[in-house]
Amino acid sequence: RSARLLLGWLAELEVARACAPLDDWISRWRSTAMVRTDDGRSVPFADVHRVITSERDRASRLRLDSARADLAKRELIPTMVERGERARDAIEAIGIGGTMLEISARLSAVDPDALAGAAREALKHSTDPWRDSLGDRLHRLASISINEARPSDLPAAIDTAAFDGAFRPSMRSIAMRRLVAEMGLDPDAGGRLRIELAMQRGAPDAACVAVDVPREVHVVLGAEGGFAPSRESLRALGHGLALVHVQGDAHFEFRWLCDRGAGEIAALTLGMVMLDDEWLMRYAGVGRSEAGKVVRVAALAALHELRHECATYMWHVESIDSELAAGARQQLYVEIVGGAMGIPPHESDAVLKAPALMHPCARLRAWQGASVLADELVERFDVDWYRNPRAGPWLVQNVFLPACGESSAEVVKGATGRDPSLSPWLVRLERLLAA
Repeated sequence: RSARLLLGWLAELEVARACAPLDDWISRWRSTAMVRTDDGRSVPFADVHRVITSERDRASRLRLDSARADLAKRELIPTMVERGERARDAIEAIGIGGTMLEISARLSAVDPDALAGAAREALKHSTDPWRDSLGDRLHRLASISINEARPSDLPAAIDTAAFDGAFRPSMRSIAMRRLVAEMGLDPDAGGRLRIELAMQRGAPDAACVAVDVPREVHVVLGAEGGFAPSRESLRALGHGLALVHVQGDAHFEFRWLCDRGAGEIAALTLGMVMLDDEWLMRYAGVGRSEAGKVVRVAALAALHELRHECATYMWHVESIDSELAAGARQQLYVEIVGGAMGIPPHESDAVLKAPALMHPCARLRAWQGASVLADELVERFDVDWYRNPRAGPWLVQNVFLPACGESSAEVVKGATGRDPSLSPWLVRLERLLAA
């Protein structure tokens, strides 16, 4: 286990060294590029997704999305493709395995074919609630069907911005500290955990910054108001809680590296409370009627996130070691992801949204773990587990402490006695969408 973590770290260092000049260029380009539409509108590339999501005029949305895709294809994608090639060369040169799937399997101890099969089953069993709910939202939003929708219609359909006024950044730190305390944990973790609000607007939504695990961990809450920043703040808090409860005398690799999926489970589980209307009323001050509306839209957004993760991983498994040319891989992405979403994406998304080469399964594996863990918390401590003072200590002993040295599957199995599975989360999302 130690060797696997350290080997993965070594490979990441080699990739970072090989790709540093390109990463610098990509970062500068993303922060300075401007998207210009044929009607004279100019929007920073970094802001386009937010603007498209909140844009109510469909014609403006389509123009901006088309201009962004054209600009990315012309200026950004060639460099990102080169970056991917350099990263792959650096990884393969280490000699971990013969193919990228073999390399990622050895680093994660996950069978890629089995996980792709689970993703396929998840898509199959959630297709009807997804298409029914998305179709209804698209009709309400733009009077169009799924078959008529374009890529920019999807983020607008699952947007929660209409409820952003209820999630004020000034109250976020208070709500987070209250949540931790009511779970039976010290919000300061004896001085090791610092929950603080970003000092300026425009900063990232939220971040967990580990200075010295487990002795000094900062959870920086986004300065922007809204549902999505609040959800990301909860996920950052989940990361922070997991890190400050790592054993202080654990080896370097268990304190700083850990299994990618295991480290993400706590974050995703804590973020799930945003789909609980009682939580929204208690911690965000949302009214009862409004809470139900928030949950229904948020459930659709959550199902989109999960289905996209499943489809992207399936595409990765099918294409990463194939002999397909770059263009053919992008077309396969449109086919697989478009089939899952019901709306074909841009071909350039195959590059922009590709999974990490060495850890392509981490996020999906974490979703499996969080799905089972959230279900276990409800069974043990009831639906409002987040305000049960026994829930926090149980998480520390059964999830946070083991997560520093075990795989995501081992953490879930040890805490719940069950194997990782997306089924509990899918069942809950379907129930929320049908409410």
